[in-house]
Amino acid sequence: MQGEGKAGKKIRSIDDLDISPSIVAKLKDSGYTSLESLVTASAQDLSVTLGIPLPTAMKIINAAREALDIRFKTAKEVKLERMNIGRI
Repeated sequence: MQGEGKAGKKIRSIDDLDISPSIVAKLKDSGYTSLESLVTASAQDLSVTLGIPLPTAMKIINAAREALDIRFKTAKEVKLERMNIGRI
């Protein structure tokens, strides 16, 4: 399930994210050409590379993650899940 971006339409690419065209151009010039490339990006790296505030970079990354329905798990979450798995 993909999220919704500009004017409520489905987010399928970076162009569909609710961000300014100048930031979209900076993303593409910096090599971030797909939502997948944003999902794995570091907010700090994105902030420095694009010259944008850290909270803005975090919002862009989170929007891409929501659009692709991707959520990372912490090591603690994985450990708790493994502890609850039954044994054969």
